[in-house]
Parts: sequence; structure tokens; C-alpha cells
Amino acid sequence: MEKPEQLHRTLRLAAQLLDNAAAQVRELPLNPASNNVMLIGTALVNIFELMQLVEAEYPSLANRNEEPSQVGMANKRLGYALLKAEEISRGQGGTISAHFLEVYATSESSSFHQEIALAEAKRYKSIDNNH
Repeated sequence: MEKPEQLHRTLRLAAQLLDNAAAQVRELPLNPASNNVMLIGTALVNIFELMQLVEAEYPSLANRNEEPSQVGMANKRLGYALLKAEEISRGQGGTISAHFLEVYATSESSSFHQEIALAEAKRYKSIDNNH
């Protein structure tokens, strides 16, 4: 029988691997990169939701390290924002997506996640400027 700690560790590792995969997709680029990154983002959101379910069932896992839990929540917020920005860009263009991410960045408490959102906002603006 698997222990909840093992599942929690496996989910954290899966999230890290998916995060690395998203970076690799962007660097290749594996076209359509935005669609592929969105697929990875959806998987990340699902993993974070499952981690929260495990932590709710086994609170000792959530209390073990307060900071990683906060990072996980920031990852989830950013994942949602990036997915939403991609959805917006398909219907309304990159400029609106960039604005959405800039607004998100002003409300995000993690400076690391703010930087990622602002970098993506800049990318959306450049896409609109190149078309």
C-alpha cells in the first residue's frame, strides 16, 4: 500500500517535470508552442488540485513546509493566469492577453511569478506587433 507521503512527493516531482517540459517546448519551439504549453499548464493545474486534496486528507503534509505550499499556490495562480491569457489571445488578441497578465502581476505576492507573468505579457505584445 502506497503512503500519502509517497504520492505527495510523486506529484511534486511530476509538477517539476512538467514545468521543465513547458520550458523545453518554448525553447524548441514545438509548434504550436502556445497550444502545447497550454496543455502542460492544464496538467499542472490538475496536479496542484490533486496535491491540495492529498494535503486536505493528510494535513501533516501541508504543514510540513509552509513555504512550498505558498509556492504551490502561486504556481496554481500563475498557471490559471497563463491559461486564461492564452484563451483571451485566441479571441481578442495578444494586447488584451498582455494587459490581463499585467493586472495579474500587480496582485501576485510572489515576485518570481510576477516576473514570469510580465515576461509572457511582453511576448504577447510582441506577437501583436509582428502581425
